[in-house]
Amino acid sequence: LLNSTIRALWKPVHSLRIKDIEKNIFLFMFNNSDDRKRVIRSSPWLFDKSIFLMEAVDKEIHPTKIRINKVSLWVSKEVGEVIGQGIDGFEEVMRVNGRGIDGQYVLIRVLWM
Repeated sequence: LLNSTIRALWKPVHSLRIKDIEKNIFLFMFNNSDDRKRVIRSSPWLFDKSIFLMEAVDKEIHPTKIRINKVSLWVSKEVGEVIGQGIDGFEEVMRVNGRGIDGQYVLIRVLWM
């Protein structure tokens, strides 16, 4: 299910291999750097009530050694306020094209340890 859903969402131009490293850690191997850059730039990705946090990896570093501790999300102003009240690691709100805090959506950046 994950494999077919990811391929349908990302629509890679070239081949993509998915390796299940351990619980909640996957390695996505792209044969095309443009596919990889586009997927990472468009992250985070949601799948089956879970969030996929993406990070480019170096071949010398094992995926289990990589620590991803931040995420940026577009949410409604109301949802952003609720999230902000419940977390200590609130980092930033971004206003885009005159929207943001005064508009329908905000980008919040959260950092956790």
